[in-house]
Amino acid sequence: MNKINSRNFNVRKLIFPYDDKKDHFKALDGLRGLAVLLVIVSHASLDKIYAFQHADFSGMGKPGVFLFFVLSAYLLDRQIIVGFVNGKANIKFWMNYFLRRFMRIYPMYVIALFTFYLCYKVGFGSPIHDLPTIFRHLTLQQGLGIFWSIAVEFKYYFISPLIMAFCNYALRWDLKKVTAFILAIMIVSVYLQMRNKYDEITLVRYLPIFLSGTLLSIYEVVLEKRHNLQLFKSKGLGYAGLFCCLLIIISIPSVYTCLFLKPGEKYPIADSIFYLPYAIVWCVILMAVKYGSLNFLRSFFEITAIRFLGVISFSMYLFHLLFLKIAGMPKLHIPQYAQFYVFLLIACCASFFSYVLIERNLQKIKIRY
Repeated sequence: MNKINSRNFNVRKLIFPYDDKKDHFKALDGLRGLAVLLVIVSHASLDKIYAFQHADFSGMGKPGVFLFFVLSAYLLDRQIIVGFVNGKANIKFWMNYFLRRFMRIYPMYVIALFTFYLCYKVGFGSPIHDLPTIFRHLTLQQGLGIFWSIAVEFKYYFISPLIMAFCNYALRWDLKKVTAFILAIMIVSVYLQMRNKYDEITLVRYLPIFLSGTLLSIYEVVLEKRHNLQLFKSKGLGYAGLFCCLLIIISIPSVYTCLFLKPGEKYPIADSIFYLPYAIVWCVILMAVKYGSLNFLRSFFEITAIRFLGVISFSMYLFHLLFLKIAGMPKLHIPQYAQFYVFLLIACCASFFSYVLIERNLQKIKIRY
């Protein structure tokens, strides 16, 4: 019995290595899990592969990626702000920042690009057709298919430290000044996007989404330093989070169309003008899960299965389209009702091994002080 418990503990420790840390935010894994789940069910729906009949989630891939953007900005900028506030933002801090960002993204990114290229070579559908295309992706000049988000996010890794440095040295973390500064950048970004209609890999198009997570992290760290987190601990925050979850459900194109649109009318929420509202909704949900009074909301995102999806989310995001094509191959004769679950099983298993063998080890690389 003790051996069985020990094995269970070791497996859990392998998947969730930081659970023993007092300040570890477990539900954050679950939020990542929701993000990748939205992406994969959206793409599955586009291929007419549904979890159950009429469960059409097509069009929810981008909102899922927006949640990734908010979480990424919130977490990374929180680390940067803490570094500045505690006087630890020295040269080694920044070397570790860029090293860990590079190791987190690029090794898996390279593997994914060459995998998609090889798939194209053997006749499997893939947007990566040649080596110059791979080069353009690695230099952030192109982002075909799912790879658009990698180019956008990595560009933010370079912009973010500059914004945080300005908030530290020029604005001294004065919340009024910082808020005005961040909002000004958001407004200018929205205006430029409406005017110029930038392509999918231009950071300006998505900058307000990242900055929403950034502003959230600034308020949290500064107020935490002042021992004044009452803003986040109001009783209404939990209900606001629940309401925002309802808004996300209503925004699903198939649901929105059924509720509000007449035949032939165009779904409006896909327009870039709605990117910032999506980001705000995700920010409210994030804070409601972390600080809100509704424990069941936090408990939902702490469910092991959802957290597991969050842990393996990067590998799953990069490779799920290949597994989706496998599950839908006619010559495999997989029944229509089982295709989604076969796809999910293959994706989870492959992504788990990718995480354990590659991602997990890369995350440990850093410059020792």
